[in-house]
Amino acid sequence: MSTRIFVVSDSHRLNAGLSTALWKEAGKFDYVIHLGDTEGAEREIRKEIDRIDPLIGFVSVRGNCDDDPSVPYFRTAEYGGIRLFLAHGHRYIGRVPGGPFDALASAAHEEGCRAALFGHTHQPLFEEAWNGVILINPGSISLPRQEDRRHGYGILTITETQDLLWEQKYLED
Repeated sequence: MSTRIFVVSDSHRLNAGLSTALWKEAGKFDYVIHLGDTEGAEREIRKEIDRIDPLIGFVSVRGNCDDDPSVPYFRTAEYGGIRLFLAHGHRYIGRVPGGPFDALASAAHEEGCRAALFGHTHQPLFEEAWNGVILINPGSISLPRQEDRRHGYGILTITETQDLLWEQKYLED
């Protein structure tokens, strides 16, 4: 059976768009991952997820605009037999010579992860890094910065054969 994960980042306590996206995709995911900058809204997000289905799993990581020390800056998690590196990204992006995501890809690889999910840039991204790690950024659900300024999130599907399928989604679609 496939595992489907709703992935979002950078809501910045502006949760109306996140709520709309969650309800738009209701019934299409098993887990929710928030990649930071909730600005302390984790409880409100969990409550909204519970309104859809209290059995949906929820994890988040701390972003540069978050201050709850109980939320980690990064975590690894396994879904559908695939290990994922979850981080906001501000501690990794542009931190070493080379590509802007080299430190992030290296950290994910060192943790034995096949993909690194991150936020911070407010711009969607799906690409393979130099070391084979898949880099995934859903963009920002509240404050997008890419040229078209669409409010982004995504659905990550891990198939029975452990393939990773990314669907970039936008509120405006």
